[in-house]
Amino acid sequence: MSEEKNKQEFEVKYYKLDVSKLVQLMKKDLQATSEGSAFLSQYKKEDIIKYLQSPVTSGKIIRQISRLLYNLSPQYKRLIHYVSDMARYDYIININNNKIIELPKENILKKYLKTTKYVEDMNIKHEFSKITKTSFVEDVFYGYDYSTNYSYFIQPLNPDYCRLNGWADGVRTFQFNFSFFSNTKNQKLLETYYAPEFKEKYDLYREKGQEYRWQELSVENSVCIKLNEELDYPIPFFASIFPDIFDLQDYKLLKKAKEELQNYVVLVAKIPYRKDADKANDFALHLDEAITFGNRAMQQLPDQAGFILSPYEDIKDIHLGDKNKVENNSVADAEKSFWNSSGVNQAIFNSDKITEESIRKSIVSDETIIFNLYRQYERWLNRKLKLSLDDNFKVKILNTTEMNYGEVYKRLKEAASYGIPVKREVCGSLGMSPLEVQYSTTLENDILGLQDKFIPLTSANTLSPDKKDSNRPPRETDGASDGEGQENNEE
Repeated sequence: MSEEKNKQEFEVKYYKLDVSKLVQLMKKDLQATSEGSAFLSQYKKEDIIKYLQSPVTSGKIIRQISRLLYNLSPQYKRLIHYVSDMARYDYIININNNKIIELPKENILKKYLKTTKYVEDMNIKHEFSKITKTSFVEDVFYGYDYSTNYSYFIQPLNPDYCRLNGWADGVRTFQFNFSFFSNTKNQKLLETYYAPEFKEKYDLYREKGQEYRWQELSVENSVCIKLNEELDYPIPFFASIFPDIFDLQDYKLLKKAKEELQNYVVLVAKIPYRKDADKANDFALHLDEAITFGNRAMQQLPDQAGFILSPYEDIKDIHLGDKNKVENNSVADAEKSFWNSSGVNQAIFNSDKITEESIRKSIVSDETIIFNLYRQYERWLNRKLKLSLDDNFKVKILNTTEMNYGEVYKRLKEAASYGIPVKREVCGSLGMSPLEVQYSTTLENDILGLQDKFIPLTSANTLSPDKKDSNRPPRETDGASDGEGQENNEE
């Protein structure tokens, strides 16, 4: 009993210093550095790599991660907006069926205006821009279009209930899982927010069972655009940079924890010894008094400060890394790795080390992604025209982007000046639709007569050769005639 009592007295005597603040401080620091990617706490980088190695079986979760990154990672969202927002969807309408040329001009114009009006009502610039963003986030857009005499709309479908199943006229087709409407909430929306085709096929599924759970939607109304067209399975276009996003976030958290740690301080108070003492632990200040003063000092300290009483004469700090090495570039290096992995020049988003040539070449490379997407939109649009109207005309989307449309316009304008038939392309590169070109020309010339009211000022550039000669001053007589006249006058 005496030994146990002595032990308790020793603990009370030497461990009465209140170190709760210091413990809380250390715990906070450890949590800040160990939480990792808090904004993606439900996923680990190792799991992401494993999912990417099996994209067919992990397609759904990869798509969910892509959506999450789009909402939470500013770099990922900006990357997707950079590529998708450069698309302009400028287009013209060409003749597709040569037989229509044999018709009278009035009939051709009537059919042409009907086609242009049909495409105009589809408002493809708005609808396609939404599809493009979804395609970059999820790789595949599944939709169903609705049209009336005055409006048009493409309804996106839940990709978790859609799957690719083939091609029709060069355009992807897909099947829809009609168990989607087994949910009470979705079933209430069936008759009000979905086309009659969905109810008909859902009733067939309920009647026939699992054999009709997956059914293909009509090619007349279904919309399926796949960004990675060369792959038969969905995977987000920038999925390969997911690990880099995790690394970038980890670096940011570590840097933040390091900066916060620099605001903390631990005060170490040394208990003085008696000089020339012959026995150990002969303190000049009684331990009870030292602890009392220590606790009073801790009460006056802010939350970012800790206090330690120490009998040691010297305390050294040992750093596992080089404390003199500047590591502020860790986040910058992670961002650089992110952009390099995405294939996009970082100079587009960062003013550091910009070279005009590198940016130009990077943009040209990025534009090819959009141009390939244009070709899919063309195939789908022309199939839509063929099924809804006829095959007399076809849509051609110009290879213009927000980055190059000025250069394209200059090139087309120069070609038009040499008589090449690209006047419609010139108007298209300015963002004018075929119907807008037709109506604007009629309004300005035939109705408003602006060509007679807006007359350019007379200059050497606007005068014809004949008018230039007529306005030239009379030519003076040559030297021989002047000489002859002078001689006659002298006579």
